[in-house]
Amino acid sequence: MKFAVKNIKNAVSNVLKNTKASELYFYGYGESVIVSAAGKQIVGAVKVSAIESQPKEAFGISGKYIYEMLNATDADEVVIQKNDNLVEVKAGKSRWKLVALSNVPPTYKKVEAPNLVLGFSEIRYKELMARALPFIASEEAVSAFNGLTVMVRENECTIYGATRSCVSEQKFRIAETGADKTVVLWREVAALSLPSDVEWRIGNTTIEVVSGDERYTMPLLSAPAPNFERVFPDTSTAKEIVVSKAAINDAVERVGLCARVVESTPLQITINDQNVRLYASSELVGNAEESVVTLNKTGIDGDTIGVSSRYMEKMVKACSSVKLKITYTGDPLKPIIFENDAVTADNEVRWTGVVAPVRLKN
Repeated sequence: MKFAVKNIKNAVSNVLKNTKASELYFYGYGESVIVSAAGKQIVGAVKVSAIESQPKEAFGISGKYIYEMLNATDADEVVIQKNDNLVEVKAGKSRWKLVALSNVPPTYKKVEAPNLVLGFSEIRYKELMARALPFIASEEAVSAFNGLTVMVRENECTIYGATRSCVSEQKFRIAETGADKTVVLWREVAALSLPSDVEWRIGNTTIEVVSGDERYTMPLLSAPAPNFERVFPDTSTAKEIVVSKAAINDAVERVGLCARVVESTPLQITINDQNVRLYASSELVGNAEESVVTLNKTGIDGDTIGVSSRYMEKMVKACSSVKLKITYTGDPLKPIIFENDAVTADNEVRWTGVVAPVRLKN
């Protein structure tokens, strides 16, 4: 097999990163080669254009070593060829030999008749996953909090990423899909690095993610989705605080330096009529305090709540608009909601996040 180094290096890098596999398998189809790998929950396959390849030419090799070889060479072309029990790699003046693997390559099974198909542009997909992934939990026990919940109701799709302390909700309009459907996808779906527009093909037990010449399949997470709609409190009597995204982001990062030293240290937020005060105290670092001027009169006089600094930072960063709207509910269990403060058309994403409070010391 003969490749342009750039093409095969990009393919090897992506499939190794997305599957977290240690072994790669090559299968020739003449003008192209399929490079496949399998991780714990995922099987990936990438079609790579080849300068030369023999039909049904096949072998497996160490993914780590072939990537390091491709990364080290400055040649434009590389030949990867199996001879007996060895795979020889030739690039410019360099020559390497790797032991050919005797393992059976992973079987890639397409979702032939999906129950639900969702398509995203490359930019939209990255934005959606960037707002969901930071809030997906990493619990030892398998539950819906370990994954990405996708809920389709008529022509609206909602994507949730959640821990037991905060929830990220994104809603956007889609074409009619027929029956309502809710599925829970493994965290790995949200963490995929993909080269172009993305299509989700969701079957009864499996999702297939297609992007350009790359394809990945994973089982659905077999756990019931939490009732996320109950997470969001009644806001009929809530107060709104509008702040500059840049100002609140910088303030949270600086004050959070004290709160992050000890995980249980809360970030205290005091809401006044025309400013928001952020405060954190740590025995190891000291105290930090900042005040952010609000862009509206809040109608609130000195109410103080405590939240996790880590999740507060994630929520603020997830906002993509110039202004950030914080809804103060007064509910002791769900006191604040973050939203993009922007007018959204039917096909735009409406992002919302809820942070649970942290108990303040007297």
